Amino acid sequence: MPLSIVRDGKPLKLTAKIGEQVETNEAAAKPERAPAKLGLSVEPVTPRLARELSLKDTQGLIVRAVEDDSPAAEAGIQAGDVIVEVDRHTVRNPDDMRRRLDDHAKGTPVLMLLHRGEGSLFVTIDA
Repeated sequence: MPLSIVRDGKPLKLTAKIGEQVETNEAAAKPERAPAKLGLSVEPVTPRLARELSLKDTQGLIVRAVEDDSPAAEAGIQAGDVIVEVDRHTVRNPDDMRRRLDDHAKGTPVLMLLHRGEGSLFVTIDA
């Protein structure tokens, strides 16, 4: 399809190709279960997801679901929260979270930094 545009005050003729948009990995991201013992599903925050959900965060893990009576629910974690740190380490994907939980001392609560709306809060989870 031929296009005529003006760039820097000069007319240019371009050709655009019309086709079907292919879904990218970012768009295909699906919520993933965090370690089962926590009882929550998370999804990495991408710039696109942040725009769609009007999030101030562009990194971290958005909580998509929390199981009733799970350690995450008991800690007060809610769907829509963004987990940005686990034990004071930044997490960007579910694997980061799993590594932090695997490295965590057994029998002690896990510290998480969450962003909820305009605020931030720390929660501890018995994992």
